[in-house]
Amino acid sequence: MVEQRGNLSGTNTSDFQNQGTLSAVGTIFDSSWFLRVNQSEITDRKTWQLSELQILKQTDYRDYYLGSQPTFWRSQSRGDFWGFTTIQRQGFSPFPTYGSGGANPSQRLQPERVNGTVTGRAEPGTLARLVNNIYSTEVIAEQLVGGSRTYRFDNIPVGRQIGTNYKVLLYPGGVLTAQPQIQDARFNLLPEQLSVGTSTLIVSGGWKRRLNNNEFLGDFTQFNGGISQRWGLTKDLTVGLGSVYDSSFQGLTELFYQPQRSPLRVTVSSAIADKIKINTNVIWNGYPNLYATLSNDLKSTIYTLDYKISEQFRFYSSGSLDKDKNFGLGYSSSSLNSSTYALVNVDTNTGLSWSLDQRLGKLYLNHRGNYISTSSQLSYLFNPYQSLNFNYETLNYSQNSNLLTAYWRYTSPSITRYGENLLQGELGYRIGSSGTGIYGTLGTTILPGILLQARYEGISLNSDQSSFSIQLVSSLGFQQGLIPGDRQIERFRTEGGLLVKPFLDRNSNGKQDNHEEVYNDNSEFLIVNNEVVKPSQIDIQGDRMIMRLPPRTYRVDLEPAGFPPDFQPAINTFAVKVVEGSYTPLLIPLQPSYTLAGIATDVEGNPIAGAKVEAIDPNSKSSVISITNSAGVFYLEQLRKGTYQLKVNGKSVEPNTITIKADSNTLQELNLKLP
Repeated sequence: MVEQRGNLSGTNTSDFQNQGTLSAVGTIFDSSWFLRVNQSEITDRKTWQLSELQILKQTDYRDYYLGSQPTFWRSQSRGDFWGFTTIQRQGFSPFPTYGSGGANPSQRLQPERVNGTVTGRAEPGTLARLVNNIYSTEVIAEQLVGGSRTYRFDNIPVGRQIGTNYKVLLYPGGVLTAQPQIQDARFNLLPEQLSVGTSTLIVSGGWKRRLNNNEFLGDFTQFNGGISQRWGLTKDLTVGLGSVYDSSFQGLTELFYQPQRSPLRVTVSSAIADKIKINTNVIWNGYPNLYATLSNDLKSTIYTLDYKISEQFRFYSSGSLDKDKNFGLGYSSSSLNSSTYALVNVDTNTGLSWSLDQRLGKLYLNHRGNYISTSSQLSYLFNPYQSLNFNYETLNYSQNSNLLTAYWRYTSPSITRYGENLLQGELGYRIGSSGTGIYGTLGTTILPGILLQARYEGISLNSDQSSFSIQLVSSLGFQQGLIPGDRQIERFRTEGGLLVKPFLDRNSNGKQDNHEEVYNDNSEFLIVNNEVVKPSQIDIQGDRMIMRLPPRTYRVDLEPAGFPPDFQPAINTFAVKVVEGSYTPLLIPLQPSYTLAGIATDVEGNPIAGAKVEAIDPNSKSSVISITNSAGVFYLEQLRKGTYQLKVNGKSVEPNTITIKADSNTLQELNLKLP
């Protein structure tokens, strides 16, 4: 898969700027490869620079990284690290991570858990909702983001359920009818203890790279390397020892302590060289009542505090014990038709700031302010797709400026399981201290595989110059032909999937010929590792069905009821190996299926109830069986081409054989009589 991002921007008095990023991902030797090139000027290849190039292989007990990657230690030298790293785990499987997080060796040292914590950042007043996938109607958890600007969902199941693809929906200002920002759920992997008797070893070596302007590859100068191992000593305690070379040799020690059934967690790490560097982190996770952290590196102490005063009020504080600090008080209340969230912050360095988010029916008010600027927005939502908005901004820094924007917003319904919209845009007019002018935005995915976003501003808060920007994202896949991509290229670094193509194999040769069409009228036929795959877990793209899965070997069963009665799969069970970086093709030939129906009678011509009717293949000795009803009626289904022996209750009948040809009717009537 290849993805090209391009950004074109400029004003009526400045030169155009065109920047971009070229990314590609694929599979080689059952491993994923990933490439990223930064383009300072897309049209000038001399400005292109290689940002990342990595080959990655991950299994339950071993990982291998080759190329660009973060170091597992805190590096003190300049430049990014390129080399080889391996992780060897004894007695446990790692916590599942996807995308760029899984491409970081440090994220693969944690054991797999039954439950985890999802965290992220958003503006105060944002409503964060956790769902299993984009089309899920069930909200797993939700939270109104407070003064800490973070959301947190605890005890979220993370196991290996097929199709689990958690998403966080962020509604600005708590406006549920607005188009949410969609994020992948990121589990917070704090260092934690291993189980008793388990261990993990990580070995790494390579060179630091320094990249100067107009250099594509850069210079590889300084060797760095290290080795470290962790052991689970008790249920509460894990220790680690190691050594690294980073400009000089230094020893590493680690200690992770968390008493059972306690919200307390303590981590201590040290680097021992000419000087001893110690980092201590203490976490008290009593959320939602109290969440506090304390970090010390022998030079400064940083803290965070989130305390629930009552159901409506929370107290926030963060900063350095000996320098700047921030204190905040938040208020929240909600009912079926209204809600209010207010926050007041006092920073010892920057002073006072505040925010207010209110909802009353379809009317929404959002206000932000500090000693430099203010922003207020009033919105009325006609329906989930259209709204009328008024935005007023002020700036009181080097000059007093103000700007009023009145605009109409439209967002079409989502057209993909990843929340993409066919069309979204804003159109309005601005009046301010800098003059007047038109304002507009437009985004569309009307062309498959291409996202186009444009923005025009006749004036801005502090400028009378018109400006515009255009962003183009083109994503293409090259498996089984050229197809549009889904702009989720990062996930393929640590993830693969199935590319399922059921087709009508009319000549029963097991191959898809030019005249044989794909069957995609129904997707409810897949069973992966004994779990039925839901339609929301599959993305239908033209002649194929796509399902993302972590890399490993899966058992895939097919449910015959999910296919047309006159076309059935030749094989119902598969073992499929999914690898990182690409989809594993799964071709399903649906061969013609025939049904033989009739009445079974005895010598005197009377119907036989409850009789066992068989059609036996003399070559494979397999048989299709039907039990007659009270009227002696039987149905022998899913017969293939060929000659079958017919029996009733194990006895030969008249006629005793039937031959099914390619041009036979899919439903044939034949009465059977005992001689």
